[in-house]
Formats: sequence, structure tokens, C-alpha cells
Amino acid sequence: MKSASTRCGGTSIATVCSTTSVFVKGWFRDTLHKGPVERLAVLRLDGDLYESTMDAILPLYPKLSVGGFVIVDDYNLDMCRKAIQDYRERMNIADEIIPIDDAGVYWRKSA
Repeated sequence: MKSASTRCGGTSIATVCSTTSVFVKGWFRDTLHKGPVERLAVLRLDGDLYESTMDAILPLYPKLSVGGFVIVDDYNLDMCRKAIQDYRERMNIADEIIPIDDAGVYWRKSA
């Protein structure tokens, strides 16, 4: 495994993360709705359970740009899958869900 200081094109990954990433400490339900994020190109969800998955997708999916990707790590877990299905149904999201492996899936936001 490569360290965070690994160089790619002359720029360290640590430098890229420090200029493009914001780490917010706290529970999803307490922090994500007020996080300093205006737009997202990639939304990666790793909530495991129904409530934590909803706590993440509710405030962040509306900030995902059209053409952006949603990656769900724990779609194989019943409660996580149920949260995603409920959210997609509520928001009329029909974009194809594509498996990544035995656990994860993704879709590309079309509208």
C-alpha cells in the first residue's frame, strides 16, 4: 500500500488532499447538513445502517453535480440497501445501479 506522501505527477497525495478535501469531525447527522460543501463530483457513502446512510445522502445528494457518481460501499447490507432504495424512490431516481463487487454499487447522476 502506498503512503499518503506518494507522488503522482510531481504532486504529493497529501498536498492534493489538503487543497481539495475537507475533513469534518462528528456524527453524520450532526455535521453533514452544515458542512462547507457546495458541489460534489463524487459522493461515497459508507454508513452501514439505515439511519447513517440516510443521514449522509439526504444533505449531500442534492449537492452532487449532474454527471457525478454515487458510490455505496455497503449496499449488500439490508438496512443500507433499504435506505438507498427509499431515498431513490422518494426522489424519483431511476439511474441504473451498477455492482462494483459483492458489497458495493454505484450510479451516475443523470438529472
